[in-house]
Amino acid sequence: MTLVVAAALAAFAGGAIQSVSGFGYALLVVPVLTVVSGPRVAVVVMTAIGVPLVIANGWRWRARLRHRMAVLLVGTALLGIPLGALFLRTADERLLTATVGIVVIAMTIAIWRGLRVPPGTATLTTAGVLSGAFAASTGTNGPPVVIALDAEGLEPDAFRATLQTVFALEGSLAFVTFIVNGFVTASLVPAIVAGLIAVAAGAVVGDRIARRVDQARFRSIVLVTLAASGVLAVVSALTG
Repeated sequence: MTLVVAAALAAFAGGAIQSVSGFGYALLVVPVLTVVSGPRVAVVVMTAIGVPLVIANGWRWRARLRHRMAVLLVGTALLGIPLGALFLRTADERLLTATVGIVVIAMTIAIWRGLRVPPGTATLTTAGVLSGAFAASTGTNGPPVVIALDAEGLEPDAFRATLQTVFALEGSLAFVTFIVNGFVTASLVPAIVAGLIAVAAGAVVGDRIARRVDQARFRSIVLVTLAASGVLAVVSALTG
């Protein structure tokens, strides 16, 4: 029951954040669920809940999708996903938990500091491989794609549409990988169902918030929250 409640609360908050800022769902949900149920369960449940959300977002914003960038990012992610899945399957539980926390903290700081990288195919390819590996291991595949697309100087609508489409495809591929590796079990279904309902409600609330809040201030609050969730996972690994 603890996992069900945690999944619902985290998914609601993550869905609202994702709808307002376009990122942050996984960076919040994975560390919280990792502390409650361990990293393997956290990544699987987060992905199962999050994929429908980003599919819906990608579909409604599809008119502004940059197809070439999306294809390149997802195509190269195929190289990283098997490596991430191998790490998820074989790594020690505490190492996985610490890795989740460290990656979340590092990626949050990179976004916060406005890390700039050169635009072009090399950057998109690197981001694709890294995001694929993160998608299948820590579930935090967003920041490499955010940084790479930001370097391309996309207008906000194109950025959001391409980002959500890449998340949808990578998440779907990662979830298939989880099924093949036996990570998806019947015991996780209640948490996934609760999370799906909660993330939908959070997305609706997020859409309403987006029209009323100062985006810059909200972004700062989101990044502080994400960093705190990463610290929580690291502390859990060190004290567990």
